[in-house]
Amino acid sequence: MALSEPESGIIPDTIAEVANSDRAVSPVIGVVLMIALTVAISAIVGTLIFGITPEIGQTKPTVDVTFQETTSGAISVTHAGGDTLDRGTVEVVYTNKTGSTVRDEWKTPLRIGDSPSGGPYTVKSGTTLRVVWTDTSGDESYLLASFTVEN
Repeated sequence: MALSEPESGIIPDTIAEVANSDRAVSPVIGVVLMIALTVAISAIVGTLIFGITPEIGQTKPTVDVTFQETTSGAISVTHAGGDTLDRGTVEVVYTNKTGSTVRDEWKTPLRIGDSPSGGPYTVKSGTTLRVVWTDTSGDESYLLASFTVEN
């Protein structure tokens, strides 16, 4: 069985014919664009679903809070280092001697060396003092520090 010659025009004879031909270019470009569009939409949907983008300005502050017993036996609370707390609400939360929960709001901005106006705190042994930061929207609260009194 002899091989026949291909029809003229199906296979280009010269490089110039290949360069000037626009066969199969449109389908390739179409596939590349569809893949790029699919990847872009997947990235956007994934970001929205999984909440990867943080809310601007609503990150938890990093602070160092010290708890120290005074000579009278009360506990003083001091902002000892880290971020200046200039947004949101900071509270010292504890249970007083009568069993009621007390929320002492710490006025912002808080800088290193600042203490809440309601302190030092006179509490009984076993009481836990908590420093809690709440974001400006009031939606999220974070425990910044805690201390359990052992007299």
